[in-house]
Amino acid sequence: MNNIGTDGTAIPYNPQPGSHAGITYNELIDRSEDYGHQPARPLDFPTPYVHRGVRTKVLAFHPQTGERKFVGVIHRVEFLQGGAASAAPLAPPPGAPQFATSPPTSPRSQWPTSPSGYGGGSLLSSTPPPPPPPQMASPPPLGQDPDPSSYVAYWPQRRLQDAIYGCVIACVVLRRHVGSAADDAARAAGYEPGDSRAPIVWEITNELVAIKQIEWRRVHAMRGRLLEDPIKEIAAMQLIGSEHPNVLGSVEVLQDNEHLWSVMPFCRGGDLFGVVLEVAERRQENEATEGAGGMLEPVARYWFRQLLFGLHYLQSRGICHRDLSLENILVDVNHCLIIDMGMCLRVPYYCQQDPRRTADVTDGTTRRLIVPMGTCGKKNYMSPEIFANVTYFDGFAVDLWAAGVILYIMVTGFPPYDIPTREDDRFDIICQGGLMRQLQAWESKCGFCTHVYLFMCIFLLIIHRFNFVFSPFIRRDWPAAAMDA
Repeated sequence: MNNIGTDGTAIPYNPQPGSHAGITYNELIDRSEDYGHQPARPLDFPTPYVHRGVRTKVLAFHPQTGERKFVGVIHRVEFLQGGAASAAPLAPPPGAPQFATSPPTSPRSQWPTSPSGYGGGSLLSSTPPPPPPPQMASPPPLGQDPDPSSYVAYWPQRRLQDAIYGCVIACVVLRRHVGSAADDAARAAGYEPGDSRAPIVWEITNELVAIKQIEWRRVHAMRGRLLEDPIKEIAAMQLIGSEHPNVLGSVEVLQDNEHLWSVMPFCRGGDLFGVVLEVAERRQENEATEGAGGMLEPVARYWFRQLLFGLHYLQSRGICHRDLSLENILVDVNHCLIIDMGMCLRVPYYCQQDPRRTADVTDGTTRRLIVPMGTCGKKNYMSPEIFANVTYFDGFAVDLWAAGVILYIMVTGFPPYDIPTREDDRFDIICQGGLMRQLQAWESKCGFCTHVYLFMCIFLLIIHRFNFVFSPFIRRDWPAAAMDA
C-alpha cells in the first residue's frame, strides 16, 4: 500500500513496529508483579479546543458557472463581516465540560435528500436554544482580521446518517473569493475593492467534508449515562492528529449555543461492512462460479494491512479504541480509515522517572493493565475479558482481538461467534482449539489459502490465551504481501 504525495507520486508506506508492539500480556503481568501495583484507570484526555462558530447566510460564487447565490453555511464567528469586533465569548453553564480557549500550535437552508435515502433537514433551528455550551475559543483581538487564506465555510448538502447525539452531514467547502464577484459586492456596498469593510464573498469548491453535528440538548441530557462520550471523542481525535492515512482525524471543531460541529475528512466509499456485505451477496448469487464466503484473499489482505497500520498508530499514541468493527472503518477510494473514538481510552503507562506513578505514552516505559471499564462495543467483535467485565485487561490486546474478528468476517462473510462466552457454541469451538478445523471446512467454499486461516488462528487463539504481541502480525508474510496489491 502506498500513499500519494502532493505531486501525485506514490510514497511507500511501510512503518516498522514500535517498541510497544512487542510487549506480551505475560510481560505486563510480570511488570505489574515487579512493582506490586494494581491495574490502573485510564488517563484523562487533554482538554479539547474549539472555535466559536455561527450559522449564517452568505453570498456564494460558483467559479465554473459564474452563478451567485445566498446559501446557509457554518463557519467561525470571526469570519462574519465585522466578526472580530462583534463577537463575544459565551459563559459556560454550571457543570458543563470545559474547552481550551485556543488550539495548540499546529433565512433557512434546506438539505436536499441524499440518493441513499437519508432524509433532509433544516440547518437553522427555530426551537428555543438549550443551555449555553462551554467556553469557546476567544475571537481575534478587536480590529485584528484573520488571514484571508484561512477563511473556510461549510455548506450542508445532505444528512449521511444519524448519530447518538445528533447526525452526520456532508458539506461542500467554501473559501473566501478574491476576484470579480468580490469586487462587485464591495462596490455595491459602497466600498472600494479590497477594503476590509467590504462584504465577504465565498467561492464554492469541489472539496467535501463530513460534519458530525452534536446537539447540546442531547449532550446535557445523556452524557454520563452512555459509554459513548462526544466530548472525549473530540479530545481523542485532536490528540491523535490527522497525519495518518488510516485513522480519521479532525479538521476543526466549532460550536454555538445549540450545536457542536466536529469537521472531518469526507470518505466516499461508505463503511467496510457495506463492502463485505456487497461481496458476500454477490458471491452467494454466483456461488457456482465464485464460491461462497466474503472477500477474495488478496482483497481482504489489502484492507486488513491498512487496518493494522491504523491500529498500530493508535497504539503508538497510547489509545485503545474499544469499538473496532467493520462498521467503524470507512472506505475512501483505495484506502480505509478507523473512525468513531467515542468509546476509546487513553492507556496508562509506568512513569520513566518513578514506576510507582502513572504516565502517558510520551513519558512512560511500559503500558499498564486497565481496571474493568464496562462491557462496550459490538458483542460479535468483543473480546471475552471485555464482555465479562470482571477482571483487568490489556487495552491493546482487546483491539487486536477485534481486528482478528474483522479479518475472519472479511474472508468468510460471517462472524466467528455471536457472544464471546463458552455458552456460545462457535466461541466454545475456538476455546477448544477448533478454529483451524472450522476454517478448513470453509476453505473449499471460500477459496482462501492455508496462510489465511493460519494467520487467523494466530490472532484469535494466541490472543485468547493472552499472549499478545503486535509486531509479528505486521511483519508476517501474509499481510505483508498486501504491499504489492
